[in-house]
Amino acid sequence: MNASLETAANPFETPRPRRIRLTQGVLRVVVALQCFGMAAGHLHLREPDQFLEFLLHSRNLPAAQVTSLSDLVSYGLVVAGVLTLLRPITLVLLLLAAYQGGTAIAAAVVDVPLAVVEAAAQATQIIVPIGLLLIDFWPPRIKPTLVMCLAATTLLKLAVAVTFLALGVLSLEQARQGGPLLEMVQQALQKSGRRQVSPEVVATWLSLLGAVEIGMVLALLSSRSRSVMAGCMLTGLLIAFLPTLAGGMSGYTESLRMISLAGAPMAILIFHLTSVREQPPIYLPEVRRG
Repeated sequence: MNASLETAANPFETPRPRRIRLTQGVLRVVVALQCFGMAAGHLHLREPDQFLEFLLHSRNLPAAQVTSLSDLVSYGLVVAGVLTLLRPITLVLLLLAAYQGGTAIAAAVVDVPLAVVEAAAQATQIIVPIGLLLIDFWPPRIKPTLVMCLAATTLLKLAVAVTFLALGVLSLEQARQGGPLLEMVQQALQKSGRRQVSPEVVATWLSLLGAVEIGMVLALLSSRSRSVMAGCMLTGLLIAFLPTLAGGMSGYTESLRMISLAGAPMAILIFHLTSVREQPPIYLPEVRRG
């Protein structure tokens, strides 16, 4: 009798959290959009596949053969995106996470300043498939328990913090030294304002963006506020939209690849809004003995 009561009162032995399907739906869409963005980058814009080129670097294969393999990988990403929308499969999600991780490693081994930081900026892209796997496991069909949901949201939160911190460091560094981020912000400001913008103004805006990104990390790690998570989501949406704002159709694939910057905080926020009931703190008086 006592054992059954303890099991019933154990918060880690409860049924799946309420409305967890909303969180599952958000993560499904985010992972699928990432897949479509990576596939379109090669099939539409003919961008090189960094991970595949990294793997085949020592084999000295003809360029045509590398291109054919990249096409196959891209078509596989399209299929993976469709499957994720309809019925996520554990093996597919694991392969996607490995592919994203390999792409980040390929970027990290490039001999450029802050290459490791640039790789860390892809943390959400790597972790989002893992987060979806934990709360939408199949096969076999495993209902998401509270432990699995908490593990998924914790991983997503850490990934958001790592990504925003890396982006903040890159923003502040390139505001001083120049780089792709500075050029992208300059193009975005010029297209939105339809006039030339001085390099000093661009550097100021990029520095401000870097400060906001690092500030979001500090707020995220020091509180459980839903407003902070909403701020991370809006900031991530702005960062993800920057390539499209700067480059138009030539930047939409990068925006799709970066959609997890907004999607990961959105999934966490929806989980806390629909599956968690916040309670006011209860202050306990000191108990005097004797």
